[in-house]
Amino acid sequence: MCSSDLEAADIPIVVRERALHAFAVLAVAEAAVHGTQVEDVEFHEVGSIDSIVDIVGVCAALEVLGIDYISCSPIAIGYGTTKMEHGDLPNPGPAVARMVADHAVPIIGVNTPLELSTPTGVALMIALATEFGAAPSMTITGVGHGAGSRDTPDRANVVQALVGLIDDHDHPESLTLLETNVDDISPEVVAYTISRLMELGALDAWATSITMKKGREALTISCLCEANNANALKQVMLDKS
Repeated sequence: MCSSDLEAADIPIVVRERALHAFAVLAVAEAAVHGTQVEDVEFHEVGSIDSIVDIVGVCAALEVLGIDYISCSPIAIGYGTTKMEHGDLPNPGPAVARMVADHAVPIIGVNTPLELSTPTGVALMIALATEFGAAPSMTITGVGHGAGSRDTPDRANVVQALVGLIDDHDHPESLTLLETNVDDISPEVVAYTISRLMELGALDAWATSITMKKGREALTISCLCEANNANALKQVMLDKS
């Protein structure tokens, strides 16, 4: 699995956490498709090294560009079949179908018999996007295009990225509150978790004493963060709880 390679890599913490989240999304889907455990997944269809480069490269680019908020259009899906290691399979492939279903991501059918959205690309969008739908109201500051090597007769094989600034007056800041209840946990783990959340960009993190069913003493660990950072911080809370 690629997580050990990423954990040891000399890359910024935010880049590592975003990349690990994308791999987690992909691994869960692959495990479900192949009827195995997540830790036993091998990324044979996307290529282990290729997928590391693609996913980490995208996460690093977002960090360099200072992107705080990501909005994606509905994911484009072709029709027919696509050739994979196991032979010809329905398009979209099983992993892509599983990811968009599990995460309730909107799709749009395109009249093209090609694989328009790869498992790696879909995992990145699901892991990093705050929302799917129409572009937010913003002032465009940069435009990027990426062209695939396969030409199609009726449409350009191109993906477009828009970078811009959202007017804070028209779009007031929305924050996300993450909470989890835990018991039978040592104070050292709680302290480390709160410290880790703050390191990864939480606006605030704290623990509150509570009483659970049957009078059990427990804690609520809370984290206040920006919406675009919620997925990475949620993973930290799940790992430590």
